[in-house]
Amino acid sequence: MLQRIKTDGGERWAIVFGEHFSLEDYVNLQNGLISVLQASTHSEMLCGMGEDLFCVFDLLEAITPTHTQACEYERYLKGKQTEN
Repeated sequence: MLQRIKTDGGERWAIVFGEHFSLEDYVNLQNGLISVLQASTHSEMLCGMGEDLFCVFDLLEAITPTHTQACEYERYLKGKQTEN
């Protein structure tokens, strides 16, 4: 879902995944965006996409976790495993 959130830099719009959004769902989302990009480079789609192609790249960059975020998530998952 899209939601307005408060950050250190002020309020921002964010894509917020629900509690039941799995890591597999996230990977499938990324793979889908990459497939769109791959298809656009191997066909006439590239000429017609223009700014839409930039938006796909922008979204892909925005949903790709930073190294710090990936490490935090890994620590979170390890903590969940030790709780069970």
